[in-house]
Amino acid sequence: MLKGIFRTKNLDDILAAVGEQTHALKRTLGPLNVTLLGIGAIIGAVFSRRLELRPLEMRIGLAPDPR
Repeated sequence: MLKGIFRTKNLDDILAAVGEQTHALKRTLGPLNVTLLGIGAIIGAVFSRRLELRPLEMRIGLAPDPR
């Protein structure tokens, strides 16, 4: 039962089965898109961290009025 769990297939056999079909992913994100995605991830991490540091009562709106 566990005998076939670590079996491998020869790379030549895999390439022969695929044939001449070439499947590749197209690049749709340019340098500007990747940069903006990274900036958004950093901003999201900062807001997430700030929310995590607040006491639970303040996060769910149960804190007393500070006035």
